[in-house]
Amino acid sequence: MKTYAFLIMGLFGIYASCNLYSQTTNQKKDPTTVEYIERYKHIAKAHEEIHKIPACITLAQGILESGSGTSRLAKEANNHFGIKCHGDWQGNTFHKDDDKKNECFRAYDTPEESFEDHALFLKKKRYADLFDLDIKDYEGWAKGLKQAGYATNPKYPQLLIDLIEKYSLQDLDNMENEKTEPAIAQNEAINQTNSFAVSAPSNQVSEVQNKVLEEQNEVSVYQYERKRHSLSSYWSKKTALRKADKDSKSLIQPSNKRRTLFGKRK
Repeated sequence: MKTYAFLIMGLFGIYASCNLYSQTTNQKKDPTTVEYIERYKHIAKAHEEIHKIPACITLAQGILESGSGTSRLAKEANNHFGIKCHGDWQGNTFHKDDDKKNECFRAYDTPEESFEDHALFLKKKRYADLFDLDIKDYEGWAKGLKQAGYATNPKYPQLLIDLIEKYSLQDLDNMENEKTEPAIAQNEAINQTNSFAVSAPSNQVSEVQNKVLEEQNEVSVYQYERKRHSLSSYWSKKTALRKADKDSKSLIQPSNKRRTLFGKRK
């Protein structure tokens, strides 16, 4: 009888352990983060192809640094990676307290520009060793980013690794409902086709559906444009235009100094 009781207790203990493990490994995923991944995974995959930066690392950094796009820096400056101005930055700026008070951060017109600049930022010499790693070695990339000085938090590598594994970012290629175009634009095109099909003649419906199918099979506009024009050329031109605009404004700006009777300025 005692043996039977011990057997039942043992089975119950195994069941409880398995249940606890299941609850731990299947953590509830944040809907905002899931939406963030869906919105930007195509850009991350493009950067993996063009710049050889693991898509899972790009997304994990974006999630961590921007709070899945909800941080003040992300909302007001479109900066999703916490990149500061540094001496070579000629673009827009945004100031807020960080390690020091009122620090200067890069500001962008769109989140996509932030992703572009992040890719170029990792091309700096101090991150060169990362590109010797296997592109699937996300743990090595996470640790290498910290060692190269991207972040000061000693837990930074593990935070990235935890996000990657929690949301299966290392398996982006195998994710369900993978699309080659941005989800929002593509869904709108499909919805327009479906509504048009209700009242349009069959031959017109067929033409529109064929057009949508062609668009679905095309690479996203972002990927296409980035392949045609190098990102470095894109940013150098934009920086030059902004600098020229600032110089022209400074030339026509009236002076605040008064003239004396002798024509000199104080």
